[in-house]
This record gives sequence, C-alpha cells and structure tokens, in this order.
Amino acid sequence: MRKHISEGKLLADQVEADLLAIYALSAAIRDDRAHEGCNPPPRLDAEQQDAIHHAICRLSHFGLRALHDLLNELEVPA
Repeated sequence: MRKHISEGKLLADQVEADLLAIYALSAAIRDDRAHEGCNPPPRLDAEQQDAIHHAICRLSHFGLRALHDLLNELEVPA
C-alpha cells in the first residue's frame, strides 16, 4: 500500500535538500581555499569556483521559493 505524501512534506524535503547542497558546496569552496599558498595548491580554478558560487545562488533562490510555498501550505502568518 502506497502512502500519500503531502505537499508540505515534499516542500520541506526540498528545502532540506537545498540547504544541504548549499552547505556542501560552500564547504568545498572553503576547504579548497584552505590550500591557498600550500603544497598541494587548491584544486578548483576560478571558473570552477564561479560555477559553485552560481550553483549556490540558484539553490538559494529555489530554496527560498520552496520555503515560501511551504509556509503558505502550513498557513503560517507573515
């Protein structure tokens, strides 16, 4: 028997996934920058760092929209 997953649960899962992805991407940049001036040097070049920053911005945008939808679904007053 399949259980029905509520819209709120799906939105909450999406917000959590977005936040975890933002954290992981941020940690990758932070950890890579810790190698500046060291041997071995950082592995990410400027283009790769820019791509990660862009992904963080996009995930933040979609995560904020999902959070807004979740709050509306739960009827949380503004």
